[in-house]
Amino acid sequence: MDEENDLETQDTLIPENEESDSQDTPAESETADKDKIIADLREQNKQLFARTKKAEGKGHNIENTEAKPPVVPAQDVKSIVAAELEERDLDSLEVSDNVKSEIRAIAKAKGISIRTAAKSDYIGFIQEKEVAKAREEEASASTKGTGKSAKRDFSNLTEEDILKLDDEGFASYKENLRKQG
Repeated sequence: MDEENDLETQDTLIPENEESDSQDTPAESETADKDKIIADLREQNKQLFARTKKAEGKGHNIENTEAKPPVVPAQDVKSIVAAELEERDLDSLEVSDNVKSEIRAIAKAKGISIRTAAKSDYIGFIQEKEVAKAREEEASASTKGTGKSAKRDFSNLTEEDILKLDDEGFASYKENLRKQG
């Protein structure tokens, strides 16, 4: 059965010339067929080569199709990096958001760095003002103007806190200790 398939394959590969002259010998017809096939392949090769050259001329080159990153001028890169570093410096400061916004505004208005703006007298004044406000809020009783003093929790006081108590606070502390035991 394999022999029959081989014969059929050979028959399909070699085209038969039904109109061939009886004068041509099989060797001459094979040579003519081979020459014709070679001529056809050379013609196809020329057409493909011409198409390739035409495509290269139009810019359809494989190298041109690769995406290239945009070129950023060196000056822009420096300014971007500087802005990122300034923002990092601002984030590293241990101050409130209000003070950070003031630092940013001063640095931008005066055209100075964040570090220089953070060292300015005005920023120091704002920080002192916020610390004083925080102390005032912490020290104020939550009685909301009733005139009564608030009860204070003395269980979490450290020795430093006890030393910082005023006379009334210390008297309340003593009274609290007597009640506890």
